[in-house]
Amino acid sequence: MEMAMVMEPLLLQRSLNKKANAKDNRETLTRRMLMWENRQVGELLEEARAIQQRLPTERREMNADEVTRIFTKLMFEGSVSSALNFLNRKDHGGIQALTPEVRAKLEALHPEPDEGPADVYLQGDPPEVQPIIYEEITAGSIKQAANRTRGGAGPSGGDAEHWKRMLYSFGDKSEELAGAMASAARRMCTDYMDPDSLMAFLANRLIPLDKNPGTRPIGIGEVPRRIIGKAVVAVLKKDIKRAAGVTQLCAGQEGGAEAALHAMLEIFELDDTDAVLLVDAQNAFNTLNRRAALHNIRTILIFSHKDHLPTFRYHLD
Repeated sequence: MEMAMVMEPLLLQRSLNKKANAKDNRETLTRRMLMWENRQVGELLEEARAIQQRLPTERREMNADEVTRIFTKLMFEGSVSSALNFLNRKDHGGIQALTPEVRAKLEALHPEPDEGPADVYLQGDPPEVQPIIYEEITAGSIKQAANRTRGGAGPSGGDAEHWKRMLYSFGDKSEELAGAMASAARRMCTDYMDPDSLMAFLANRLIPLDKNPGTRPIGIGEVPRRIIGKAVVAVLKKDIKRAAGVTQLCAGQEGGAEAALHAMLEIFELDDTDAVLLVDAQNAFNTLNRRAALHNIRTILIFSHKDHLPTFRYHLD
């Protein structure tokens, strides 16, 4: 997984020659491909570092023509929300410089995970997964998921449009790539995989947005992870909705936020309602013990299956 995630940024790193033409780019890519095949990954990494160190770091103010061009490009790609967010970020400070103060803020908002106390882990054996239910994850379903994927690039540098092009524009090679992603998705759904082997696949690019004032941390995950996730959810959608029930409105419920709004309004207008209290735990989502949460979800599902419960009314956010 680590090799797959670093392949693109190492091979496709643009050279420092601003006047390089298509022939120059092909020669550079051919040279780097030979180095990759000869396992000269360290040399490729040093070359990429040298280029990155010499790239301009100062951000200049975009003129009106550049803003119009970027906004129009995003709109034509169908990325309406990205286009609107681009204008919003431009008007509200955009991405903050990674100063020591901003870095400290990001580290405070994303603390290192810990094992947690032993008594929070429910006891039980992991369930036996029936691989047959994941046979629906095919090269075709991966391509369909890619069509529904939007957004920017994760740490490897390929955004949703880039991956969509790779999955559709290169004939048999695109079909092989989609088939490999489908095979990886089925394996992750049916086999135990060492979490360390998935570290690169699950990595996020953390950027600090200017809240003006304050810092809003945004984690942008790898596009292959988002594509595979959509393909898996398409197979398990009914199971997820049944498991979440009415306690988790974002788990595939149609108009969940609107339903919650109407429900709260109806409760507030009742004669026996005196007040509504809104509680927001500070940094609650980032401090959740994910190891314990994932472990307990598996155990809860075991007990629910044994008792033949029609719905699983548990949520951990």
